[in-house]
Amino acid sequence: VAPDGSEPRQITDALHIIWPVWSPDRSQIAFLAPDPEDPMGNVSLYRIGIDGSSLQRLVDGVSAHAAPAWSPEGDRIAYTSFAGYDPVYETGSIGVRIVDVESTEEIDLTGETYELAFNPSWSPQGDEIAFVVKHQGLGERPQHSPGDVFISNIAEKSFENLTNGSVRDVWSATWSPNGDELLLYSLFGQTWYEPPSTSIRVLAREGGEIDQLAGIDENPTMPVWSPDGSRFAFTSDETMIVIGDPRGGRELVEVDEALSGEVTWSPDGQTLLLAPWDADTASTLIDLSGPEPSLSTVRFEFDASPPFISPPQWAPAVPLLPAENPSLASFNPDEPPTR
Repeated sequence: VAPDGSEPRQITDALHIIWPVWSPDRSQIAFLAPDPEDPMGNVSLYRIGIDGSSLQRLVDGVSAHAAPAWSPEGDRIAYTSFAGYDPVYETGSIGVRIVDVESTEEIDLTGETYELAFNPSWSPQGDEIAFVVKHQGLGERPQHSPGDVFISNIAEKSFENLTNGSVRDVWSATWSPNGDELLLYSLFGQTWYEPPSTSIRVLAREGGEIDQLAGIDENPTMPVWSPDGSRFAFTSDETMIVIGDPRGGRELVEVDEALSGEVTWSPDGQTLLLAPWDADTASTLIDLSGPEPSLSTVRFEFDASPPFISPPQWAPAVPLLPAENPSLASFNPDEPPTR
């Protein structure tokens, strides 16, 4: 679908789709989907061409709580694997794995070394992956366990601990497009009766310096880098969007509708698309190209019921195939889109 909501095109309705993600060349979409025949709720990783062809299941036993991550070259996908985990008894191992898109050959990146690793993020060169390792004690839940950010050199099969206990509540680490820094998202204190507290830090790849960018008083959502890595964006307290930079600069934009926290940048980094909390309301577009941010709205149909969420996502800049305008990926599993 185009950024103005026009010319929608349904690619498939064969599965209940979660976390659709464009390939770097914009020729394919990777996504997760539960197996309707599996009472244990097994989730699989799929890919499909943008014309609806070549639907293929790549691997089973995938975590539904995080989107798959394409390598910069588009030949591999990293994901959080539940293949060795029992979600009923909360036992076993959670790991980071990589699957080759063409051969479907899997690499278990962390399984032999760490029992609780998740949320992979590729380096811009595609030779390293950052991820979080939790040091889970007996009876502890993952979100209450201390953790660290690790980097693995894939070819060398080596691991480096970047935080060494300095950010114990870290939940994800996202590499900047320029490779110099990682945004660390912390999540802690969650219980059955209250949501977690969150915060954002930036970690220098060289030297390991860590600075806090957003504290728990702002209730930040997971930050998203701009395409050039100069800025990032997140939502705060549902109706505020924060556009920051790694040095601590920031711009605040308030919106009328409650936001879900799902943020996506246009390829040129000049526009933000913010998905609403209520999927029946309009998404918000923020144009950052002028002297002041300009707001408008657009409607997309998408599934917003966690964990089966499929928020709209902007396509990368350069398509492999001629695009007849479709430049956002989102799915409504119940019925064909009508706009």
